[in-house]
Amino acid sequence: AGASIGLSLPKSKEQVDHGCRAFSKPGLVCADSTNPMISVVTDFSPSCFRRCPQICEPLGTLVTAYLSDPNPESLQGAFCANAEPFTCMFEVDAAEECSKVLDAGASIGLSLPKSKEQVDHGCRAFSKPGLVCADSTNPMISVVTDFSPSCFRRCPQICEPLGTLVTAYLSDPNPESLQGAFCANAEPFTCMFEVDAAEECSKVLDAGASIGL
Repeated sequence: AGASIGLSLPKSKEQVDHGCRAFSKPGLVCADSTNPMISVVTDFSPSCFRRCPQICEPLGTLVTAYLSDPNPESLQGAFCANAEPFTCMFEVDAAEECSKVLDAGASIGLSLPKSKEQVDHGCRAFSKPGLVCADSTNPMISVVTDFSPSCFRRCPQICEPLGTLVTAYLSDPNPESLQGAFCANAEPFTCMFEVDAAEECSKVLDAGASIGL
């Protein structure tokens, strides 16, 4: 009956806890945060932080990281170090309000993922911070990955075929042989041309061309 007159009430204890968890301090969001700058972000949509109070602490860390080093790769690492709380922002009851935060963050250079899939995609290579192609057995692969570690964090699937290509290059730098080695497993490399990887991966492609690869 309440719903029929526009008064929507929770239908389980879980819904009560979820809907009311941030209202013990009316008007305040992230009240326990010790980061004085966090309100710069929370003010974009207080409702988002009422729905997802668990993002307050990692967001404070992210704001601190942004102020000390706004480099996108550093921020990606800081985000991925504790990404799980942010997935709340994509839940049905939070998505609309939290999209305001995500859009506003992007406008000031603090770019956050806009879906759980983007979280998974962006963070999959940060389980071993600082390392790229960590599982590769090719000792020479760093010669290529050092041109742009960010490229390989965005596209970890190219590590294995790249190792094969480097081995082929060292054994026979003939362009035709290399073309054959590349085409034998070309699909993973298409990641390098995706929008979120193209700029960084172009450094790898340009560098490869400069050494005949």
